[in-house]
Amino acid sequence: GLEDILLVNKTSSDELIEYNRISEQLLSLGKVYENGKIVKLIGGDIAHHSNGNVYLVTQHNGGRLYQLNFTSCNCSTNNAILIKSNLGKVSGLAELPSGDLLISILNSKKMKVLKLSNKSV
Repeated sequence: GLEDILLVNKTSSDELIEYNRISEQLLSLGKVYENGKIVKLIGGDIAHHSNGNVYLVTQHNGGRLYQLNFTSCNCSTNNAILIKSNLGKVSGLAELPSGDLLISILNSKKMKVLKLSNKSV
């Protein structure tokens, strides 16, 4: 199940890696693309959400949050949907009990809460 899967980003090659804790197998999911351009996986984090989506934050282009799509897309050109930009040097991502996303910022004592319902911080 999903609880047995860990997603990690390999920053040296800008690809997502799936690790199965049961089989101990690694599987490359490839690079992340937004409108045909590679999303650089600099810093950031990945989180599974209770709504079934996977979200990614990266420091690329000023800090961005993406919803990842691995099923109904042309994954060679577009598998990331931009949710929010200008987030800064993001370093972590987690789902709050409310369903909102908690985003940590590198070298900051403050965190950002993003409401998925209206994409506001």
